[in-house]
Amino acid sequence: MYTTDRELGSERLEVGLKKVWERKEKKGRYELLFCLIQSLKFPILLGVFPRICLSGFKFAQPFLIHRVINYVSAEDHLETKNSGYGLIGATAIIYIGISVSSSGYEL
Repeated sequence: MYTTDRELGSERLEVGLKKVWERKEKKGRYELLFCLIQSLKFPILLGVFPRICLSGFKFAQPFLIHRVINYVSAEDHLETKNSGYGLIGATAIIYIGISVSSSGYEL
């Protein structure tokens, strides 16, 4: 069998959990769960932020589609030429944001 990389090993996580566990004075019923969450808060939070961004982009997508349909179906495009450019930019932001944020939490 091949040896695992040092980053994938659990020695570093064990040291962090032991530090948090030894600082606790009272060890109650769910104390191990709280210690795990406290020692792993940064890896947990690294997955939360991209997921919140993905939810925001997916929430904005139907509003963008509705606005694009209204823009295309409007007869007067002279005054709303800048709105069209804004819709192009918003489309790029939303779809690039969806791809970046979905790849961010799946890593």
